[in-house]
Amino acid sequence: MLHSVFTKAVWDRTTATIVALALIVLMAVFAMGAYSAMDQTILDIFEAMPPALAAFYGANDGTIVGLALGAMFAMIIPAVLLTYAISGGVGSVVGEESKGSMDLLLTNPISRSGVSVPKGLVVLLGLLTIGLGTWASAWLGATWWGGGPGDLQILAATIMALGLAIMFGGLAMAIAGWTGRSGVGAGVAAGVAGVSWLLTSVLSVEENLEVVSKLTPWYLYSGPEPVINGIGWWQLAVMVITGLVLAVVGVKGLDRRDLKG
Repeated sequence: MLHSVFTKAVWDRTTATIVALALIVLMAVFAMGAYSAMDQTILDIFEAMPPALAAFYGANDGTIVGLALGAMFAMIIPAVLLTYAISGGVGSVVGEESKGSMDLLLTNPISRSGVSVPKGLVVLLGLLTIGLGTWASAWLGATWWGGGPGDLQILAATIMALGLAIMFGGLAMAIAGWTGRSGVGAGVAAGVAGVSWLLTSVLSVEENLEVVSKLTPWYLYSGPEPVINGIGWWQLAVMVITGLVLAVVGVKGLDRRDLKG
């Protein structure tokens, strides 16, 4: 199991992958169960909300299950995926260095990129695994409680959320790779994600500031309203390509800078 960087990375990321997947599954069951139990009341509450507050629930199709899924894909699911991607992206370029094990690894016939690239691929594999579980749990929940977005819309929202995670995971990887500081990489990426989410969610309801809400990275994910309209293909392409390019930048940063200790 531990004879290569890739298999060791798979082993190291297993717990985080299981925890992230379990969180999403449990929240999907809880959210759809709770919303369905409230029946028409939850729709009445949502319709009575001020626009600024309703914006935090994301786009939905007006059904009870659709409202639950909209709320999940507006914040909960992206938050879990981003946490996983950002921590994994940082760990792929500075994890071994932070643990003081990079020098030992490099005594073997392996390059710095030979350490970071497999670890980054494991993070991507983990994201895809969590994404599959997200789609399955959301689809099963929607089927069980009935109504809501169709199968393709749930899949589209999941794919778009994965694209968002890849983009911010790549950002964290790039910053950490060049600075050698895990806290800086994770903090900046999480900060940009949080601020862009807030701006996109809040400013979208203000007519004079709506244009600003469309200039954030988060709008690439939420703008197409995938829970209703399906995948925004060019937005997805931008997120994935940006994330992969930034990941390469992070690997190059690790290759070029002096290692600590």
